[in-house]
Amino acid sequence: MAGHYMLQGASSFMPVMALAPQSGETVVDVAAAPGGKTSYIAALMKNSGTIFANELNPARLKSISANLSRLGVANTVLCNYDGRQLPSVVGRNAVDRVLLDAPCSGTGVVSKDPSVKVGAALCSRFGWLWRRHADACRLLCMCEPLDPCAQSLSSSKCTRSWEKKSQ
Repeated sequence: MAGHYMLQGASSFMPVMALAPQSGETVVDVAAAPGGKTSYIAALMKNSGTIFANELNPARLKSISANLSRLGVANTVLCNYDGRQLPSVVGRNAVDRVLLDAPCSGTGVVSKDPSVKVGAALCSRFGWLWRRHADACRLLCMCEPLDPCAQSLSSSKCTRSWEKKSQ
């Protein structure tokens, strides 16, 4: 990979299009790995302003760092926090836009990986989907204190599960 582009599906770039980041703004990507949405935000912002790319799982920071470096992204600060801690880290009333593509069941990518269908069905029996939904709701509620006057908050779910969509 020469670093000139990163292939993304619609589920990756549409939340960023809805967010509509502008040059010079401060943006938080709450669950950033592997960095595809973050790199698209940087491109739309013309590599200006500041992006806080947060990822809870420290093992996934390496992929974000590698992808952003390869793509020439220079306006991003990598963070490793529980998303609920971000208001105290980034600062209240300090951001213009927030992207939350919360961790989910993965059923939205079943067209690329049919094994997800079986895995999600088994996990849902044990309440895993409910816990993921509850985590996403907590993260979404956490985003408002980042800046109650923020111009935009974009939250997305890639699920095809009726249970998750209806809750």
